[in-house]
Amino acid sequence: MKSLLLRFRYAGLFAGMLLVTSNINWGGDHWRNLLQHDARGYYDYLPAAFIYHDLQFGFIDSLNRSGIYDPTKFHDYRLTIDSQVVNKYYAGTAVAELPFFLAAHALTIASGGSADGYSRLYPIFINLGALCYALAGLWFTGQTLRWTDLPASGRSFVMLALFFGTHLFYYTISEPGMSHVYSFAFVAAFLSMGGRYFREGRDKALPVLAFCLAMIVLIRPVNGLVVAALPLLAGNWQTLVKRLSHLRRRPLLLGSSILLFLLIVSLQPILYYLQTGHWWVYSYGQEGFNFARPEILNYLFSYRKGLFVYTPLTFLALWGGYFLLRQRPWEGLGTFLPLVLGVYVFSSWWSWWYGGSFSQRAMVEFLPLFGYLLAWLFLPQRTVAVRRTATALTIALVLFCQVQIYQYRYQRIHYSEMNAERYWSEFLRIDRLIK
Repeated sequence: MKSLLLRFRYAGLFAGMLLVTSNINWGGDHWRNLLQHDARGYYDYLPAAFIYHDLQFGFIDSLNRSGIYDPTKFHDYRLTIDSQVVNKYYAGTAVAELPFFLAAHALTIASGGSADGYSRLYPIFINLGALCYALAGLWFTGQTLRWTDLPASGRSFVMLALFFGTHLFYYTISEPGMSHVYSFAFVAAFLSMGGRYFREGRDKALPVLAFCLAMIVLIRPVNGLVVAALPLLAGNWQTLVKRLSHLRRRPLLLGSSILLFLLIVSLQPILYYLQTGHWWVYSYGQEGFNFARPEILNYLFSYRKGLFVYTPLTFLALWGGYFLLRQRPWEGLGTFLPLVLGVYVFSSWWSWWYGGSFSQRAMVEFLPLFGYLLAWLFLPQRTVAVRRTATALTIALVLFCQVQIYQYRYQRIHYSEMNAERYWSEFLRIDRLIK
């Protein structure tokens, strides 16, 4: 009976996600908000390619004038290079959304609806896609947690905490058009498939590993930092060397995996070439990194957007990292290294607060690593006191995160300009939202 219930936990979770997101986003005209701001830029590759056949994105102006979307919520993502227009954002999110876009397009045509890429079914199906990717990411995370001695019930607890206790919940439910939930899914799959190749010796996992890494890079190139997790994927130095050496005896396997990776990531330079005649352009204009002055303390601890302030479950996970480093230092290296590199690189971005966002949204994709750290608090070899304390803190921080997300949705937590005074004025003041 217990095994049967565990098997259905994903179906129950999906049903819960669907209930919440449909209640928030699908009624009235709320569905129009699903593809606004940055999300519109990620998505617009799809109607540009499949409906309007216009990779210069000129169709956007006529759509904005038609009143399909609120022009005050349109963030113009177009950049002019040599008199040609490119989309500021990378195409990987659109590729991940493609099956759901095509399903919405087919159903809209079949039902006689307006097949313009922006009528009601399109954003709703993108929303459904985000739920599917979140669920897939959680499933792959659960597979990774098998590398510990955590029983199935413990793995389920960690996965639920990771979803409801972090900004993954917000970027799945409230802003499903952003890139983060898709990156989260592919990072989780990369970790799981890496374990199958290195730890279990499954050669067939390598092309899947290459596919996942290619999608990670195509969605957001900087997320390729996840390759620093190789020590975690292998589990120990000997296994890492053995499996990498094995590739010399399997040139076809290695070559086909590299080719698959290159074919997928080449989509972006192909798009740039079709748009500008150049194989590569820097589409972010004057925006960039300042690696000499990373805002690490602000990135982690500031009232404006600090990761540990608005997603404190990630801070609790570091406690689990202490046990991981003591017992399996090689795995600890492979878990902490991509996180440390990620914090350094992301905090070096000119806008380290990442505009209008909840918590540090760039870290959503690295949550599978935080989940792995968190799991080490609940292993059977931990003392009863540690496990009970960790459980109580986890539940409390999940509830705390949900309160803050609720406050953010209703703008009691400002999307960009929070400070200490405003934070403590609003701290847990849920009463201001339920009058």
